Amino acid sequence: MTNLEVYVRNGTRDINGLLNMSIKDIDTGVSSDVIINTKQLFKSLKLVPQKKSLDIWFFSIYIHLIDNLLPRNELAVDNWLREINVRIPISTPQIWNNNSHLIVDALNFLTGDEWIIEFYQLEDDYFFNNELEIEENLTIEKICLLSGGLDSLVGAIDLVNTYDNIIFTSHYDNAGAMQDKQKEIFDKICSSKPQKKFILSQFRIRYSDKLFYDSDTNQRARSMIFLGFALFHAINFNLNEIILPENGLISINLPLNESRTSSNSTRTTHP
Repeated sequence: MTNLEVYVRNGTRDINGLLNMSIKDIDTGVSSDVIINTKQLFKSLKLVPQKKSLDIWFFSIYIHLIDNLLPRNELAVDNWLREINVRIPISTPQIWNNNSHLIVDALNFLTGDEWIIEFYQLEDDYFFNNELEIEENLTIEKICLLSGGLDSLVGAIDLVNTYDNIIFTSHYDNAGAMQDKQKEIFDKICSSKPQKKFILSQFRIRYSDKLFYDSDTNQRARSMIFLGFALFHAINFNLNEIILPENGLISINLPLNESRTSSNSTRTTHP
């Protein structure tokens, strides 16, 4: 069992006003800082985010980073299944603890591990920036994930032909989700519909240090940050739908080839 705790790092904030957080291995005392690059997210969207939207977004960030920080070859008896026990600060811990079984079931299926999650009270506000000038919120009709892949491109093309005000949300890294490719696709979409209003909202996360000698590169939980970021926007713009374009046949994880068998399948949009 790997025992982890997410905690506020000395009450400090980044340049955008977000709390600096860290993930610690309770048994060894080794910690890794959570580094979030949001650029001008809050200023460009003209909003002070709701706490419950930040609960979801930060939670998805922690899960993705923890999945990367824990190497299966070091921690799993069978080189796959890890036992992960983690304490996470949240602004409404009672609500999250009451529904933790739903979260754990989903994560167990998504990553192939056994999770135990306890939520405890976050004492500070996730976000504080007294220099932020807020105007009237943008008018947003739809929120759509834009990963840079073919499936999301097809979904985006369908969407822009119908709606005028769309936010495309993305996470980028140095692996499969490349910032420049997402931006290139977005610019093409904008140029095809110059009379419409589209926004690309991107962010990047990483950790400062490894908790163990190695790290894990399977990316099974990577979809959590795409979904968490989209939910963040949906809550703040009062929308009850998120568009997640995906190949329907691939979603049910049929073993059509070697890249879609067993642990290689991400299960991101499985029913």
